[in-house]
Amino acid sequence: MDLIDLARGHPQGPPPQGAVDAARAILPAGASSYTDPLGLPALRQAAAATLQEQLGRTFDPRSEIAVTTGASGGLMACIQAFSSTGDPVGVPDPGWPGFRAAVVASGRHPVAWPPTPDPSAPASPSPRLMLLASPDNPTGRQIDPADLQRLQALAAAQPKLVIVVDETYRDLVYDGAPVRSPASSSALARHTVALRSFSKSHAMAGWRVGYLAAPAHLAARVMPILRASHACASTMAQQAASWILRSGQDATRSARTRRQASRDRLLKGLGAVPGLAVPPCEGGLYLFPWVGGSSEACAQALERGAGVLVLPGTRFGLQCEGHIRICFDREDAVLDRAIERMGPVLRRWTSA
Repeated sequence: MDLIDLARGHPQGPPPQGAVDAARAILPAGASSYTDPLGLPALRQAAAATLQEQLGRTFDPRSEIAVTTGASGGLMACIQAFSSTGDPVGVPDPGWPGFRAAVVASGRHPVAWPPTPDPSAPASPSPRLMLLASPDNPTGRQIDPADLQRLQALAAAQPKLVIVVDETYRDLVYDGAPVRSPASSSALARHTVALRSFSKSHAMAGWRVGYLAAPAHLAARVMPILRASHACASTMAQQAASWILRSGQDATRSARTRRQASRDRLLKGLGAVPGLAVPPCEGGLYLFPWVGGSSEACAQALERGAGVLVLPGTRFGLQCEGHIRICFDREDAVLDRAIERMGPVLRRWTSA
């Protein structure tokens, strides 16, 4: 049986043609040259204009915005800038496994956030660095008012708290819902570094370009690490990203509309399985249904019995047993085949 891969979060389709054209146009002009390590001025200015429109705040493109090699490059720089070896660092649970991996690789200690509500568990020290995502991977959930209140209480108790929020999926928020961010909260803005990327929203995962935005007192601590850790992001990728921020609004809307239709297609297919609970997905590329039992065993059953690859929930945190993650960013025909194959396996699973 040929395998259908709904496990990887690899975006489908080509990048926007305007972004490709912008990258190609710089080739005769010397795309092989270095740029400023913190990014092309035009891209940083475009990012500042985008942030002002979205967050209602002004950012100085010279001192508060830096171009990064994807959001991951900004993440590693922030871990180094705002924590020391052995420090506890808050990581979301559920959450992208890369957060925990980056913290461990940096010699820090990951602490699940929100804390596990288990009174018998030993208390963990409150981290001064929090890593978050909104919308998140794997659930597609945005930061909500209760999350913001918890963070505000933490910031009030720890004036030096730093919140690094990965907003890779910001352009993929569905159903016309407002986009929420701690960077737009008056109580949290001075504590927050926002990471942005074009990888998922614009099918540019291999282009490795993103940017971070932070108030000057936080940016000043990250920028020296970025200067030292990479010469610069790809010149061609920076040109493409600049086009997206300045002229790519139609391409962004089109990508969001297509992904929302794919989400709804998979939701409808899974909705026909009795006993399968699918939490709301506000954004991103994944559904995180509750299947019950061992998520690892369920993923294996779908691979062996349906030829469909998904990820077990246990990859995403201590509180994720019983879930599986399914990527819906696939062509309609692929999703339809996957739904047809998964249905009988999931029905047997949920009725067992």
